[in-house]
Amino acid sequence: MEISYQATDHDLTVLRGQIPIRELPSLMKRHGRDAIVDTWLARALKATMVIGSPEACARQREALGLSQLPTREVATLSLQQQVDEWRRRGDVGASSEALADVLMGMAHVSEEPAYPRDAGDFQRCALLLVWAPGLRESLPVIATRSSTWRAILAHWDELEMLLALGETGRRKLNERLSELLP
Repeated sequence: MEISYQATDHDLTVLRGQIPIRELPSLMKRHGRDAIVDTWLARALKATMVIGSPEACARQREALGLSQLPTREVATLSLQQQVDEWRRRGDVGASSEALADVLMGMAHVSEEPAYPRDAGDFQRCALLLVWAPGLRESLPVIATRSSTWRAILAHWDELEMLLALGETGRRKLNERLSELLP
């Protein structure tokens, strides 16, 4: 079993490949009691796992231009302001942008709004609902605009559950989306 550790100048440990569970405690100790496993950063770096302090992980995400999850202040904003913050600071792609436009009642340029074609696209759509949770109740609106979105929406909870399962779930999510898409 090949194990690859890569220490960065941001006081992070980037793991690629497989790692025995017994190795994890020593890695966590290296970074102190406040160490976290940053799954967002790991995905961006195409790594198995990234371990470091919350501050070091945040600096690396910022350096890579990655989106941040919404702060508590976002919860106090109006729905339009939440969507605006997501557009500025969130992970935005064509399908999530189309979803936001349709759910906010904005005219969309294409006849059929862009839809998530893979786990990454779906994740961006799901993250929109983290940034602007009030949009969740409007999800059925997009089903009226597209048969593809209607199929995705019919399985939304299942797809979100697969997304939450990590890398294995993402593979299954890709498979499921390919079954649902035209």
